[in-house]
Amino acid sequence: QSMRVQEHFEVLEIDLPVITGACTIGTEQGTGTPLTCDQAWSGAYKTYYFTNENAPLLPSINGEPIWRCIQSINETATELKPGDGLSGRSSLSVTMIDFDKQDPNADNIPAGVKNQGTYFGKLDARQIFENKAARLKLYRVQADGSVDLVSGAQTRSYLTNTMSLNENGTWSFKFKDLLSLVNLGEKSWPITQGGFIQLDINASQNTITVDDVVTYTALDFLRIGDEFLQVVSIDSSTPTAPVLTVTTRGGNLIAPTSGALLTTTVASAHSAGDEVFVCDLSDNETIGDLLARVLVESDFSSALIPSTDWSAEVLKWHPNDKVNTLHSESEDVNAVLNRILTGYLMDLWFDPIGTATYPNGQARLSAISVWQQSTASLTEGKEINAYTIKKVAKEE
Repeated sequence: QSMRVQEHFEVLEIDLPVITGACTIGTEQGTGTPLTCDQAWSGAYKTYYFTNENAPLLPSINGEPIWRCIQSINETATELKPGDGLSGRSSLSVTMIDFDKQDPNADNIPAGVKNQGTYFGKLDARQIFENKAARLKLYRVQADGSVDLVSGAQTRSYLTNTMSLNENGTWSFKFKDLLSLVNLGEKSWPITQGGFIQLDINASQNTITVDDVVTYTALDFLRIGDEFLQVVSIDSSTPTAPVLTVTTRGGNLIAPTSGALLTTTVASAHSAGDEVFVCDLSDNETIGDLLARVLVESDFSSALIPSTDWSAEVLKWHPNDKVNTLHSESEDVNAVLNRILTGYLMDLWFDPIGTATYPNGQARLSAISVWQQSTASLTEGKEINAYTIKKVAKEE
């Protein structure tokens, strides 16, 4: 920070799947990726490195070169939207110049392939690019001209989205916020669990024969049509036709731990083939714990959730609030998150900047900013000068 003239550059890292051993397609040699090999993928990834055209000459990392081909970088920061719950998500766009006589998988390709085509053309043909880990690392050249490639960067984590060829021969790489994981393929929550009843039942019957698709447990809450029921026990003596014993039909259903009223239901008759939906239960659950559970069950990594920080924020603004309810129908994950967040006046967003504790960034939870009271100290001669503040009446 004491240097008057500073030299900065970026390194883009992209993790893509590779085949590390033998790779063949039929009787021919493949090119080292799951799409171009008959062999099963073992879960191995290779990190590809790219930097600015005018970056200093850099050594290889783990034997991999750092290609000087980045033409431009554009980042869109997370945009908080008070009252909307989920933030506008951050994104990254990188334009890179293609080059030839090199290969993304030079150590596992047939002879002569290295000089064919272009680097990014081959990368695009061999990979499914979407939803892989990527990192943009921001470096500074030290006063002595050295660069600390190991720990000298600010790291921002993203997911790959698309790569596409531009008319001028450059390639555009698009990256997205890690929170995008929770709604890939229009995910729903809670994850649907349910089967169907095998025999007709009347409105007072408390034994129900169901199919063997679902493993039911005592205290499960079920929904059949518009009626809610609670399981007392399961008789699996006939494995293909287990019999559930439920509490007295109709009336109030109570949460086992909190004793809170979950719902009031009306008993009704049901026919064989009617769907049985296993409800998800929130019983004395904190707002933070429920949000974290929705995220993790939607494939968001728990390693990106700072549970201690979330708990402190919820305790500050909602010390006595607990969630007691039945989640009785699967919904779009974003809709579920937004309903919780707006209901409790909270904001949720992803911070892509890595820290020592959360090197791949973290999901942040906060009370809606416009509801928080801000304070600041103004010192004359520093933040303000004497007589520079005017106070005037607002015209109606």
